[in-house]
Amino acid sequence: MFEKNRYFAVPTVPRNVKARSINSTAIQISWMEPEFPNGVIVYHLFYRQQGEEDMKLAFAGSEKQFVVTGLKLIIAYEFKVEAYNIRLGKSGPNQTIVARTSSAGNIK
Repeated sequence: MFEKNRYFAVPTVPRNVKARSINSTAIQISWMEPEFPNGVIVYHLFYRQQGEEDMKLAFAGSEKQFVVTGLKLIIAYEFKVEAYNIRLGKSGPNQTIVARTSSAGNIK
């Protein structure tokens, strides 16, 4: 019964969300399609500087990676990705992940 009805449900959350510091002001976020997309998917990537209250939309589209630029040097940022089914609504967000910009190009 569940198998048949899942096509009429919002998508499950994007999987395997990863962050990689590109340089001192940019972080690349990548993810995999939800286990059950349940239709055509558009992704929304949100971010905020750690400690801030409001998240900002960095990206909306069908690609499964995005480089957030214009970030501050050696600062921690929080990211979350949501999947939107155009007809049925959005998934819950994946767990928030934290990444820090750095001049060395790695996450601390």
